[in-house]
Amino acid sequence: VTLITPALRELVEDIPLLVAHFTEKVCLELNLPRKQFTQEAITVLMNKNWPGNVRELENVVRRAVMFCPHPLVGVDDLNFVETSVSHSGQDGGADDFESNGRFEAYKDA
Repeated sequence: VTLITPALRELVEDIPLLVAHFTEKVCLELNLPRKQFTQEAITVLMNKNWPGNVRELENVVRRAVMFCPHPLVGVDDLNFVETSVSHSGQDGGADDFESNGRFEAYKDA
């Protein structure tokens, strides 16, 4: 039996539900206070051109939930996510990022 599963970029409308599910799962697994993603953060995730599958989204949510010190996970907590669409239209954190939104390579830094 061959199962063909669509890529995450083809299931954009499911991303908010998946984010909520993975957030709750991570908080329970790690015994963290309940957290929630802001609408802006979800929009950034929905605008990302996901080359991978749902597991990639789960890993992004896990990292954001683990390292966010607040009950609301915002866009700033997703600064490690490469997106094809900027969330603000402005260059953010020029001290931390190159102009393309990626960290510099260790050898270049």
